[in-house]
Amino acid sequence: MSDDYRVLVFYRLEDRSPFTFAGIGKPQPDFDIEKPVKVSWIFNSDDITNESSVTDEFPLGSTFKEGTRTQVSVNRYERDRGARDACIEHYGPVCQVCNFNFESVYGELGEGFIHVHHIIPLSEIGDSYIVDPITDLVPVCPNCHAMLHIKKPTIDIATLRFTIRKITN
Repeated sequence: MSDDYRVLVFYRLEDRSPFTFAGIGKPQPDFDIEKPVKVSWIFNSDDITNESSVTDEFPLGSTFKEGTRTQVSVNRYERDRGARDACIEHYGPVCQVCNFNFESVYGELGEGFIHVHHIIPLSEIGDSYIVDPITDLVPVCPNCHAMLHIKKPTIDIATLRFTIRKITN
């Protein structure tokens, strides 16, 4: 919360929409609130050289630096390997949305490979519970898994299956 660093503030109005540059912000923390900390931002119009630029647009000659190591603290929800195995044993290692089978495409390399999706995300349950591998879990390919989680709440399996069939037929 010091003034030692410039903070470039970006925002977006909807999930998955492009970010818009708000300006160089100076944090004004509200320490009356313990958790989460509320931070208000003050912007000085003199700091902004370009009123509003969308991050999808890059000037010619832009450079991009990657690989800087940062430490991030996150919540991790434990999964039971036995439940995953039971789910795959029941359904097979085939995507239940698009029917993709890694072994049929990649041979031995893809044998048994599949993601397992929680119908209700663990982050929404918020506590440990007894999982039913048949009704609570479903095998899906990574692409379909990403699409199931692209919106909150997550997209339902049948809805995504219908969407794919509508597009491919």
